Amino acid sequence: MVSCLNINGFSSAGSGDGIHNSKWGHINQLLRTSRTGILIVSEAHLTERRCEELENLFARRMRISFTANPDNPTGKGGVAIVINKQLANWQNIQTKEVVPGRALLLRTKWHDDKIITILGIYAPNVSSNNSSESAEFFTALHDFFTTHPEWHPDYMGGDLNFV
Repeated sequence: MVSCLNINGFSSAGSGDGIHNSKWGHINQLLRTSRTGILIVSEAHLTERRCEELENLFARRMRISFTANPDNPTGKGGVAIVINKQLANWQNIQTKEVVPGRALLLRTKWHDDKIITILGIYAPNVSSNNSSESAEFFTALHDFFTTHPEWHPDYMGGDLNFV
């Protein structure tokens, strides 16, 4: 099963920034209890260091690929695709950053050696004041898949921020 979750940041307000105070303990429990094989996480707020610490802490269950907001990785946006190592193939995966901090592709073997390509998205908010960032984002996605048809996703999920 592939699922999506917007965690709205790395840790809860007032809980500090430490790895043990993060929302990722809940994600670990969710992967275990819901039998989710792949989870797309929006607003992940990850850095290389945080990702490494999480993969060490949850080494038996999680393999994390991510794209961070280039201007503010710990405070804005970010997409992660988490593979439950106990349910899905986590070795020999391929990833492709489509839009930094906004769109990430992951390709892995699925059932019976079939390949699945997953697109994780955290789209810009559409507001009455400014929808140009959202339009630019979706244009960038369109342009990417026009020039890279081999990366066409089988599954897309995340926070599209349509209201």
